[in-house]
Amino acid sequence: MFNKKCLSILIASFILFGVLVGCNRNVGEKLEDKYPENFYPLEGNRSLSCISAGRSYDPDFVLDSKGYPHVVWEYDQYIYYLKWDGENWVCDDGSIFKSDEWRRWENPANVSRQISQRNEKPSIRLDNSDNPHVVWHTLLRNDDENYWFNIVYIKWDGKNWVCADGSKYNGEDDKSSNPANISRNHKSAGNVKLELDSKGYPHLAWEVGHIGPYSSTDTDVYYVRWNGETWVCADGSIYNPDDMTILNPANLTKNELKSFDISLVLDKDDNPHISWTDQNTENRLDILYVTHNGTDWVTADGSIFNPHMLNANVSNSPSISEESSLVISSRGDPHIAFYDQSFEGWHTVYLHHDGKDWKCGDGSTFENEYLAIENPTVVALYSSSGWGSVLKLDKNNNPNFFWRHFDFDTKIVNPMFIKFDGEKMVTVTGEVFDKFDSESSAIEGFTEVDECKMQLDKNDYPHLLFQNDRSIHYMRWNGREWEVLK
Repeated sequence: MFNKKCLSILIASFILFGVLVGCNRNVGEKLEDKYPENFYPLEGNRSLSCISAGRSYDPDFVLDSKGYPHVVWEYDQYIYYLKWDGENWVCDDGSIFKSDEWRRWENPANVSRQISQRNEKPSIRLDNSDNPHVVWHTLLRNDDENYWFNIVYIKWDGKNWVCADGSKYNGEDDKSSNPANISRNHKSAGNVKLELDSKGYPHLAWEVGHIGPYSSTDTDVYYVRWNGETWVCADGSIYNPDDMTILNPANLTKNELKSFDISLVLDKDDNPHISWTDQNTENRLDILYVTHNGTDWVTADGSIFNPHMLNANVSNSPSISEESSLVISSRGDPHIAFYDQSFEGWHTVYLHHDGKDWKCGDGSTFENEYLAIENPTVVALYSSSGWGSVLKLDKNNNPNFFWRHFDFDTKIVNPMFIKFDGEKMVTVTGEVFDKFDSESSAIEGFTEVDECKMQLDKNDYPHLLFQNDRSIHYMRWNGREWEVLK
């Protein structure tokens, strides 16, 4: 028989095991005497970086006016939303999030509230009142009784989730007439991106598949915005979801092949800037970039965009360039990071436009010489480093990079962060980054990092969010070390 001492040891062993392998947010209480504030060092507390464990995908986040994160992700085909209030992860109504209610449809963190449907790829932004606006794609039933992926947009008004027109959101309405449904067509739409303008109105860009689902070989990029009364295209015309031709003014790319992996940002004048991956007739993949000048879609040099001439091509890759991350500097010029496979391995590439030419990080003009590994546009080499590259600019317009780094020896994928300090690429601690030997700069202790997202706070410190083996993790830099929230 077990005596009380043996039983105590056994119980303590199970608790320790839970700390080592689980996503247990209560174990951090043991550190409160040493770290009385609402965070702990990442080192030794990696399990506390976990927000959501198991069946969790496609996270996105933003920081509010206090620097606190607001997070959305897909959990088991529902869209979940949480925010940090300084002490706890809470739901939209302020209630403390309870992880033991994960599998309950009624969980207040569940904002999609759609029964037996697929809700995927959420994106979030905050308005000037720190209220969240959320978009995602979901299956909805159209008039022909067929289900297609459609784009859903809702916002929090302080009391309820509402649609763009102010009507209360009803997630149980699975018909395309639901006012939260933006795309409203009989072809699949997905992978939507969201930005808010100076009035707090949403701007959306998404992929539309003309044959079958949105992942087909024939997809286009659509762009619309809310003008306070209705959804309109870039030229101000009212968006017509029934027009599925390439002549629809919402259709930006008008491509007969495939356009996907969209990145959308707005400049200080609320003009949209969009980059995406485009397939050409030679089956190569390139990065394209355009902006709207109030009249036309134009390229970086001001030329009117011609989708059939691909005159917006940034990468001009002899092989494959994908997954662009676009940022507009305080000067109004575009900065783009993406990954490229023009020579052995995947490599992180960074370019910016000076009004005349695309430039490398050192200021030299980009010459498209991808086969030269010394090309200054290549930030990191010989890794899957470019996969999921995220680019942000600090207050001095210096680039910061976050990506998933694949170790060829261990097959482990860890997060990687570097930045430009005004003279050279460095790690988060200020050590010089060697693009030929990037292994030592990875943030170790994870296994299968994916879906990287990053924000910079008022001190230009990075906050990182990512998916790791079907769980969602968050960490931030405090100037000395990576830390995790209790």
